[in-house]
Amino acid sequence: MKWFVTEQVEEEANDNEIIGRLKLVGKGSNELFMIDKDLAARTFRPDA
Repeated sequence: MKWFVTEQVEEEANDNEIIGRLKLVGKGSNELFMIDKDLAARTFRPDA
């Protein structure tokens, strides 16, 4: 159960960061493409 809660907290933090970036750039298409590029470059990091 602890793992699940920790995972949910991490996901909420990721979501809030993305939402903040989207609010910052507004409707600027160039900035949206840059955010999309950054998100596509993310890699999965399994717990050690």
